[in-house]
Amino acid sequence: MGRAGQIERIIAKGQVVPFTTTFSAPTAGATVNAAGFVVPWEYEILGVSALSSATVADGLATVSPTVNGSVPSGHTYALLDETVNTNSGAAVIPRGKLVGAAGDVIGAQLATDADWDTSGGNVTVTIWVLAHLEGV
Repeated sequence: MGRAGQIERIIAKGQVVPFTTTFSAPTAGATVNAAGFVVPWEYEILGVSALSSATVADGLATVSPTVNGSVPSGHTYALLDETVNTNSGAAVIPRGKLVGAAGDVIGAQLATDADWDTSGGNVTVTIWVLAHLEGV
């Protein structure tokens, strides 16, 4: 079978885009917000994930997406801890639960409890966004 002789310019109606930020050596009992990204399209946040560069020896870290600097109610996720998710964790947000408008600023918040200990490891957080590209 031969290759197609003509290339068509087709864009999908949506594209999953990862917005990634790194929190450098978060300390115990801290809540830190990362600078955000302006989204030029309507969107849905589909999930959050976290990866620690060092094993979590003690404590718990929660990760939340932020929209225009605030954590949407009910969207804080315990992703890193000393028992199960010692290096990584992820949470899926059902479609239609966290929808936003073009021009919103999406960021991330990391909060650690008083026992948090990774011996100075960094935590990389990704906010997974479905950008709605209809009309582009």
